[in-house]
Amino acid sequence: MGSVISYEKCSQCGGVYSIDYYYRTGEEYRFCQRCGKVHNHAIVRDENSNYCYDEDGKLKFEDVISQGYGCMALASKGFKTVYHLEKPVDEETKKEYLEIIEKDEIDKDNCYLTMWDEEKKEVVAVFGTLPGTYDVLYCENQEEGEEHVDNG
Repeated sequence: MGSVISYEKCSQCGGVYSIDYYYRTGEEYRFCQRCGKVHNHAIVRDENSNYCYDEDGKLKFEDVISQGYGCMALASKGFKTVYHLEKPVDEETKKEYLEIIEKDEIDKDNCYLTMWDEEKKEVVAVFGTLPGTYDVLYCENQEEGEEHVDNG
């Protein structure tokens, strides 16, 4: 499956909105690793992962959009995974996260937990360092002649 990855400024928080466009299928997956906003345009699949078609024989697509409630980044030696949160961060989420990052295999220095502050309309770091904004990570790198964005 071939794809093109690009970046734009997140409309919710100003972070880096990564866009993974699968040109063979027309699917597109968007994700902000700062606030957790998600917008996926994907082919509908049945319980066996087969494509679903409408009555005209055309592929069915669905859009899944989720406000960014925050992100949970877990790192270990050699890799990092960032998850978007599907609900606002509460005390239970914080407690569970802090328990997870105490495990020996976790690289605590490269982990973070963010949350969206609806009142202030900004991302807040609950734990770790808040990922940079699009303007800082992308625009400043372009001025220096770099083409790679390291947002996590």
